[in-house]
Order: sequence, then C-alpha cells, then structure tokens
Amino acid sequence: MVGYPELAIALTESLVFKMPYNLGYLAFEEGNIPEKYKYQIISHFEKTFLAGLFADQYQSCWFEDRDQQRLRLYFLFPRLS
Repeated sequence: MVGYPELAIALTESLVFKMPYNLGYLAFEEGNIPEKYKYQIISHFEKTFLAGLFADQYQSCWFEDRDQQRLRLYFLFPRLS
C-alpha cells in the first residue's frame, strides 16, 4: 500500500540489533475508509511516531487488512540505530 516492502524487509534482515524493527497496526471500527483518509492517517502517524526525522531518514512499509469486518493498517519500520 505505502512504502517499499522489499526494501523494508531487506533492511530489517540486514540489521544485527536485538529488535531490528518496529511493527504494529492501527485498528479501526469501520470495515474500510476512503484512500485519501488512509494516507492522511499514515502521514500523521509517521510525523508523530518519528518526530524529529525527515522522510529521507527512515524507511516505512504499510499494508492493510480487512479481516474480521474491521480495517487494520499495519506498519513496519526498520530500526536503523
């Protein structure tokens, strides 16, 4: 959905940290929401979660799941330090 999954996975696999990534999801009661709102939510979450970093200082990967009649936006951030 957003980001480059292959790059995020390659970065994660190359790291030697105990916890090489942050993984989680944002859950919504709705089964789906319009695409433009998904991108706004992702943008605001990244600005909050990664406060102080510019977009070229991190790699993210987002994908969605609509299992169990609810929308979930999953994220993966390789931890580069």
